Amino acid sequence: MSLVVDNTKNAKEISYTCRNSCDLYDVLTESCSIKNKVDVDNPFVVSKCSRYLPISSLELDIKINQKELDGLEEEEISYPEIQGQIETLEKSCYPFKPDFPAGRTDANWYVSPCQEYGCWIVNDYKKPIVLVSPNPGEKVYKSAVPLHNHNASIGLASRIAWYIDENGIGRYVTLLNGHILN
Repeated sequence: MSLVVDNTKNAKEISYTCRNSCDLYDVLTESCSIKNKVDVDNPFVVSKCSRYLPISSLELDIKINQKELDGLEEEEISYPEIQGQIETLEKSCYPFKPDFPAGRTDANWYVSPCQEYGCWIVNDYKKPIVLVSPNPGEKVYKSAVPLHNHNASIGLASRIAWYIDENGIGRYVTLLNGHILN
């Protein structure tokens, strides 16, 4: 009896890692943007991560996986996940409507007056809020609505929320399955 291992990869066997398939991967720090000291190149980490957000950019995915795609005929490449993401992005109504539900009953969709961005509003403050202009560059301030664009990628934009805490301070957070991620 002998063990035979095939180390060749084709396009259908590309391993997904935090680095090449998660929207929460930060390219500047080369790490996970919400979890510390995570092995971003380990496919096992992705499979067990409860906060994994599949990447939404076909261009980035193809660029990262170009080595695996080189030499294959176009008919051989089948990416059902990416195809679903392309269809979602093509049908996107963002910022006028979210592409994903908030998963919360207390979240309301908000579109900025300039109609350039949208986000969910989640308010845990029980008193009326007076709009306050933030200082230049300030990202956390007292306001019932965000006064600056979150600049999230189109795949992540419908998961962004303006969260107003019990002290009336608002900031951007990410909603994942109804949970608030700082």
